[in-house]
Amino acid sequence: MRAVTGAYLRRDWQVWSSYSFAAAWQVMVVVVVVIGVAFAGDSLVAKSAAFNGSTNFAPFVLGGLAFTDALMSALTGPSRAVRDGQTSGTLEPILLTPIRVWQMIIASSAFQIVLAFCRALLVLGAAVVFLGYWHHANVPAVVLVFVPAFFTFLGIGLLASAFTMLVKQGDPVVGGYLALSGILGGTLVPLALLPSWVRGISELLPLTHALEGLRSALDGGSFSSVAGPVGVLSVMAVVALPAGVVAAGRATQRARREGSLVVY
Repeated sequence: MRAVTGAYLRRDWQVWSSYSFAAAWQVMVVVVVVIGVAFAGDSLVAKSAAFNGSTNFAPFVLGGLAFTDALMSALTGPSRAVRDGQTSGTLEPILLTPIRVWQMIIASSAFQIVLAFCRALLVLGAAVVFLGYWHHANVPAVVLVFVPAFFTFLGIGLLASAFTMLVKQGDPVVGGYLALSGILGGTLVPLALLPSWVRGISELLPLTHALEGLRSALDGGSFSSVAGPVGVLSVMAVVALPAGVVAAGRATQRARREGSLVVY
């Protein structure tokens, strides 16, 4: 798995780094977002307890955006990798090599996931260094929450890739889930401000529990304060990841039998 992932990372790095303007543009966009949210937060002065007791709207939004971007990359990366392989005609030749389907899917989406991690670290780092946020963050607790959250989204991403393999058009489904999670998962709006019936739906989304735990850890919360989200996310990961691996393999087998592996 390490060799396969390394090969895909080298390939995608060479392609991405050849477009220097695109790389610089991504960094500039992140900086603009951080500055824009900081100014908006200062002007709003959101002192509501709904924002985790923060005296500023900016930390709430910046943390939500950074972690949502990183986690959603694990969801969108696998289906995008399958779709790119279908449209470029490389999916079938790659699957003729002695590589497991789930390894190929994860490895081919690894670079985009790494890029999303870098964007998240850039946002969080800029907020710490230039805006003075989260100086007392519990970093080990952040990692403890992020790991099961990441594997949960990776499992869902593998399920989405299986759907794309069979139906050839997974973007509307993935896009709908992204929109639902972004609105109801607490990326920009505290769940306390949502209607009670909506909060019930939010509890079913892994992003809700991930952001709850990650924000608590960023604010310096103890390990006990993130135990609930970690427990929920661990159960979700144990269910979603194996289900995604199995679904990706069976979807590929069915597409091979039907001769539709490269149809798009």
